[in-house]
Amino acid sequence: MVLREKHIGRYTYVYLVESVRENGKTRQRTVANLGRKEVVGRRWHSGAAGALGCPP
Repeated sequence: MVLREKHIGRYTYVYLVESVRENGKTRQRTVANLGRKEVVGRRWHSGAAGALGCPP
């Protein structure tokens, strides 16, 4: 699984996608829409900081 960015209008969204084979061809299937890039980044940084015992 990988993260993929998609530009829609003036925003960039982050998706979790996986590669699957369909009819002998490789396709990317969206597993989850994680939301707007700037919001996901803030959530990830605050969560990682908390897990490491650092102040947000």
